[in-house]
Amino acid sequence: MKYFYSFCLILVAIQANSQFAVTKYFDITPLQYDLGTKILPDGDGYAIFGYQLPLGSSSGGDLFLLRLDKDGNELSRHVYGLLNKKEGMGKGVVPVGNNGWLIAGWQLLSGSGAPKGFLVRVGSNGNVLWSNTLTIPNIAQVMIYDLVALPTGGFIAVGGASSVTAVIKLSDDGDVIWSKKFNYGPANSVCINATGGNCFVLSRNKVLKIRTTDGLLKWTADIELPQFGNPDGFMSVDLSDIVSIGDGSFAITGTALNDEIFDFTLAPYASLWKETGEILWTEAYPADPNTGEGGGSGKSILYLPNQQEFLLSSEGNDGINITRVDRKGNLLAVHKIPTPGLCVFPVLNKHQGKYFATGGIFFGGMNTLFFRSAGNWFPDESLKMDNRSHLPTKQTGTISPNPTSDMLNLKFSSQYECLIKIKVINAVGKVVMESQNQVSLGENLIALNVNSLPSGVYWISAPEIEFPTKIWVKK
Repeated sequence: MKYFYSFCLILVAIQANSQFAVTKYFDITPLQYDLGTKILPDGDGYAIFGYQLPLGSSSGGDLFLLRLDKDGNELSRHVYGLLNKKEGMGKGVVPVGNNGWLIAGWQLLSGSGAPKGFLVRVGSNGNVLWSNTLTIPNIAQVMIYDLVALPTGGFIAVGGASSVTAVIKLSDDGDVIWSKKFNYGPANSVCINATGGNCFVLSRNKVLKIRTTDGLLKWTADIELPQFGNPDGFMSVDLSDIVSIGDGSFAITGTALNDEIFDFTLAPYASLWKETGEILWTEAYPADPNTGEGGGSGKSILYLPNQQEFLLSSEGNDGINITRVDRKGNLLAVHKIPTPGLCVFPVLNKHQGKYFATGGIFFGGMNTLFFRSAGNWFPDESLKMDNRSHLPTKQTGTISPNPTSDMLNLKFSSQYECLIKIKVINAVGKVVMESQNQVSLGENLIALNVNSLPSGVYWISAPEIEFPTKIWVKK
């Protein structure tokens, strides 16, 4: 039979504050890769969704659901797919009340190059209630990558194939209500605004705002590449995830790529947008040049409303990199979830005061990851890092003299007494100087000696202070 599967796992438990962080790896079916692409709360436990990828194939195998208890112990496993067909999925899963999930992906005949949208409705115990291969008017090929539920009922699915962006509205029963095709390339993520009247769709390096009632395209906008201290900036951005914020704005993550000669850099990318399409800020967060922490290919974004902060997950050679940034785009901290091998497509979530994640881990083959933290890394009641208070509003500072050959005066106002870390960043985005400074309430003047720096263009970075002017050091 096709669906006899065995799981093997390795358990790593790390004690912290009398609790345990749990990391497990599940190998589904010998001689196949498997990859968790979505993780959701399931009662007191967790549900991991993903798909198998046969060795030597890039078209997918069968979808799976792995149900775990709160400590990552297996409760049940289920595999979905049809004989002589291959199924794959992105992160297109949504809970359906308290009665299971709707899973969206794609399906194709073995050897066929024409994928079709594929839906599987499963109950809370993982049993199949119905499945449906979508026939979409005017769209011959479509791979569904993401799915979101509408507050008024039904769903919005997004995907595409080749140079086509597909946006599809589905009924509660999975029937196509309307479908729209745009020539921007496959869409990989979608979110809706607070009212559910509009959705925001990521398609390569574009954002589309679409009315959910009839599919009307209201606007499109291109991604602005972050400069991050480099006059030429990063060369491209590959978008991967989007999250809606209650005030109508939304945030995006992905990977910023700079592949100049002798400088190949992958960094998590993030930007914050108004609902009107105006970009409030756009940033990239390369690895720390001194410690090597952070960086990597950005895959998911999690918004923490109580802290007004974002967590960006990115791929790492030995773990998941978690980059923490505030609502203004300032880098606050980098955290790592260690793994024994390369982590691919990590996605992060939070429920009941704990973080949990899935993805794929290479050690021997590619296995599905489950991670659950011992507690909240960044407690809501403690908004502190590096012994400094978290300022709710960003202050603007001035720099003089500019140009300079030795001393640089930074002038700004602070609402608190705190410690801040000031960084000097060169033209290729590397931190060349750091200074930790005590800040007083009110006006402050900090003098930096930059005499040791070679002539060139630099930027000043501080978590709560904005210095909008670049500086010139001339000898």
